[in-house]
Parts: sequence; C-alpha cells; structure tokens
Amino acid sequence: MEQIILNAIIPVFSVISLGYALRRFGIVTEQWIEPANTVTYYVAIPAVMFRALAKQDLSGRFALNTVLVILGSLLTALLIGLLFAKLFRLDRGLKATYLHASVHGNIGYMAYAVAYYALGREAFQDAVFYSSILILAQNILAVLIFTLNRKESIQKHQVVSTLLHGICLNPIIWGVCVGTGWSLLRLPVPSPMGRFIDILASMGLPMALLLIGAGLTFSRTAGYIPLLATIGITKLILMPLVGMTIGHWVQFPSSAMKPMVVLLGAPTATVTYVMAREFKGDASFASVAISAHTVLCALTYSLWFAIVP
Repeated sequence: MEQIILNAIIPVFSVISLGYALRRFGIVTEQWIEPANTVTYYVAIPAVMFRALAKQDLSGRFALNTVLVILGSLLTALLIGLLFAKLFRLDRGLKATYLHASVHGNIGYMAYAVAYYALGREAFQDAVFYSSILILAQNILAVLIFTLNRKESIQKHQVVSTLLHGICLNPIIWGVCVGTGWSLLRLPVPSPMGRFIDILASMGLPMALLLIGAGLTFSRTAGYIPLLATIGITKLILMPLVGMTIGHWVQFPSSAMKPMVVLLGAPTATVTYVMAREFKGDASFASVAISAHTVLCALTYSLWFAIVP
C-alpha cells in the first residue's frame, strides 16, 4: 500500500497540483484550457479506451454480478443524496446539482488515471471494461435527476433527446464500444495503427491530470461546507463501501475489486458543472464540489488501497 501511495497517488496528485500552479501563475490560460480539454476528451481518452480493450479477450466477461455492483452502488448513493437534500431543504436547482454531484464520478480523467498509474495495465483494463456500464448508468441517471428537478415542465421527447444526445455523443462511450467490438470480433490491430493509437493514448492521462488541476477553484468553498461534506461521505466513502458489500454478496471477483472501487470512489465529475449550466442547476456549487472532492479523493483513494486486498 505504501508503494502505491509513493509511486502512484503522490505523483498523480503532484501533476494535478502542477496544473493548478500553472493556472495560478498564468502559464496555463483559459484560451489554452478549452481546446486542450477538447482534444483530450474527444481524441486522447477514447484512444486510451480503445488501446485497453481492443487486444483483450472479452468473451465471457459480461456478468450479472458486475451490473448489480454498479447499479446497487449508484442507486444507494442516490437514495442517501435524496435524504440529505430533504434534510437541507434545497431548492430545485441546487438539489439537482447536489444529487448529480453525489452520484456522477470523474471516470474519464481521474479514475482512469488512478487505476492506470496505481494498479497497473491489467487492472486498468478491468477498470475500462467495468466503466462502460458505469458511464452509461451515470449519464442516464444525470439526465433523469435534472429533468425531475426542473422548475419548468419538460416534454417527454426532450428527455429522450437529451438522454440520447448525452450517450450517443459521449466520446468515452464510443471508445469503449469500438474497443469492445474490435475485441469481440477478434480483429487484428495493424502495427502502424497500433503505434498511432499508442501515441495518441500516451498524452491522454497526463493531459487529463493537468487539466483537472487547471480547473480547480476554491473561492466559494466556505459557504457550502455541510453540502460538500455529505457529498464526500456519500460519493467517496459510502458508494465504494456499498459496492464492496454487494460484490461480496454476488461473488464479484476479489481480484477485480480494486479497479471497481477506484471507479465507484471517483470524485465529482467535471460534467456536473456543464449540466448544471445547461439544465439551470447551480453551476457555482458544481464548480466548488468538483474541486473539493478532487482534492479529498487523494485521501480516500489512499484509504481504499489500504483496505481493499
């Protein structure tokens, strides 16, 4: 466990800290962040997904226990979030963002980076495979949360359209689907294509970590401490704990529990801010939640690596 912290957790969060420092000193600017994020999200990270899956033997990997662990954890976190939201008496906009932040983890940037650098290539491939289910479930749940908590009514076709848009245009889902299909069809990866994918993928996770750091903001944290604390407990602690408990009940492979915990314990996703703006949630709170839990997950990931065998 000490080796994981020294050789993975500290370096990963050092890169995040570097991104934050570069932004603070004006070396990294808003004009750079937006196109860099676009290239990373739409090109580099899907290349990482394809490379991790295309050469795997995925036959026999699709199992009901994986679905039960993921959906059980998500729904439990949602129920806990609903209880806290009722306790805090949040208005609709803040409630939607609060619930979304409690269940939607940063898989594409944070969880993948931690799994790759802390657990190694084989465990990372497990994380990518399991994440395909989690990403789909998170996107569906996110749209439902914001739809049901809108101040104004919304037509059913708008719900379906938004849901399909969020899933079908998600580049990470495309990377997972193409990589999975390539593997199941047992297609070869030609050497030039393999090298091309390797070059693109090699910039994905380091760039993602820099961008996470560059986007951190803590200016309004003090006003949201009770909400942030309960999200941290729900998302970073209870959600992985529930996943481990369900995994034990349904005989989920113990060898794959660490990558699953990395996925379930991922901090609040950056898309929370985007959806808060699009669906008239609370974008200010979303930005604070993303930053606070990105920092906190350095501690919780270290805790989980110490607990999970």
